[in-house]
Amino acid sequence: MTNLIETAKKHPYISAIAILVVSFGGYRYYQSTHATAQIKYVTGTVQKATLIKTIDGSGQVSELGKLDLKPTGSGAVISLPLKQGSPVRSGQVVAVIDQRSNYVSLVQARASVANAEANYAKVVAGATSSDVHLSQLAVDSAVTSLENSKNSYKQVELQQQLAVKNARTNLFNSTPAAIPASNNLSTATVAVSGSYLGTQDGQYAISIYSGGDGTHYAVGGINYYDAAITPGLAQPLGKDGLSITFSTTGTIVPGSTWTVSIPNTQASNYLSNSNAYQSALVAQSSALSSAQASVNSALNSVESAKAQLEIKQAAALPEDVRIAKAQIQTAQAQLYAAEANYNGNILKAPFDGQIASINSQIGEQVSSATAVATIITNQKIASVSLNEVDVAKIKAGDKVNLTFDAIDGLSITGQIALIDTLGTVTQGVVNYAIKISFDTQDERVKPGMSANASIILDVKPDVLAVPASAVKTDNSGSYVQQLDATGKPQNIPVTIGFATDTQVEIVSGLKEGDTIITQTIKVGATAPAAASRTAANPFSAIGGGGGNRGGGGGAGAGR
Repeated sequence: MTNLIETAKKHPYISAIAILVVSFGGYRYYQSTHATAQIKYVTGTVQKATLIKTIDGSGQVSELGKLDLKPTGSGAVISLPLKQGSPVRSGQVVAVIDQRSNYVSLVQARASVANAEANYAKVVAGATSSDVHLSQLAVDSAVTSLENSKNSYKQVELQQQLAVKNARTNLFNSTPAAIPASNNLSTATVAVSGSYLGTQDGQYAISIYSGGDGTHYAVGGINYYDAAITPGLAQPLGKDGLSITFSTTGTIVPGSTWTVSIPNTQASNYLSNSNAYQSALVAQSSALSSAQASVNSALNSVESAKAQLEIKQAAALPEDVRIAKAQIQTAQAQLYAAEANYNGNILKAPFDGQIASINSQIGEQVSSATAVATIITNQKIASVSLNEVDVAKIKAGDKVNLTFDAIDGLSITGQIALIDTLGTVTQGVVNYAIKISFDTQDERVKPGMSANASIILDVKPDVLAVPASAVKTDNSGSYVQQLDATGKPQNIPVTIGFATDTQVEIVSGLKEGDTIITQTIKVGATAPAAASRTAANPFSAIGGGGGNRGGGGGAGAGR
């Protein structure tokens, strides 16, 4: 510092320069330390919106879906109209479980409906008139029609089962023949006669052996039978109606064997019988679908007739009518549940596909945990993994919106088809796989593509909503901010309701069109490091050309 003063005395122009430098540095220092931050507000408008709460996940597109068909109750399998590998259409019956236990619940539920309806009629009796009476008759008639349609469904079901059974019997009786083994030593022939009355396909194996009372034939395979041979006489081939006759000519040598196949695929009438059997299955499905449509139509007629009756009974006490009506609705809900349980033992394919496996046999006892059959579909689905917290919030049938990384702009709706019951643990996190069926198929979507799923948990339409960033909370509750006439924010208490990740429902405190603050931004002038150094040491710029350029750059940045 002393050297600088001595230099200033000897060179006055340097003194002037120093004064300028000190003044400039002091100004820059004051400017940098007195910069005031400014606050700006981003505003928005309270608007009506539809709020959708979702859970998001990602996974991959799969070509095949797989679904186990399980009954709602327990019982014995009484019908398996399809075989493994058979094609299956949506709604087609795959298996039928004994309905007796569920039928008892169904009868009780119907009785409850009848009792509730009788009570309803009693409540409104004070307002009776010819119109009310006619409306009640219409309800009774509609209920009778519903019962008749349900009985008709049962009759159609039994008739179609009999038709399928007869077609199957004809198929099994496609001209059965005894085919000798290639190494047979016998020259006698074996003729097959009678009708096969069994219910399963397979083979009879006939073998010749010597017994104490002569030459015997033994039958294995579908049935077991043993008897001495009487040539020229028709003798039983088991217990299912077929007989065999050994010729009176030729030799019968022990050790010889013949095979009788059921059905005989080599018979001339096999193809026509097979086609007739398949046609019977198709006819069964069509007839049952038509009968079910009649039941649904009759149910709609019941609801319509009851609605007309309610209009006619307006003179009855409103509170009594509401209570009686609620009792009917409760009884009907129980009836619907009983019908669902009853129908739940008629296992139908939920989509077009193929029978992957039949896991049970006719007569076998099954329960709600038994996968009676498994079907697969060629339709594309999405397989997505969710953690244990999210998977507890969803259920089969929930709607889903799907997008694909590889296809810009494509969005497909779908629904959850299957949720794994067992999770997998990865690094301490439990995840569950879910399968999502597509409502529509797009050929651009390929197996293996990445899929993004947005599962819709809840929807609340037409509510007042604001961005989630606009809502704040303190000890007094929730509030938003509005700018007053002077441009300053003021707190407005609000009551909030439904909320998503981005929006919040406003129940009270605001109205549509109100302007609110959605974001607060602080804008301030921050002094650069170079400017700070210049203010702290105003003489640092005298060191040389390089230092002077550095100081100038700092001042420029500060401005």
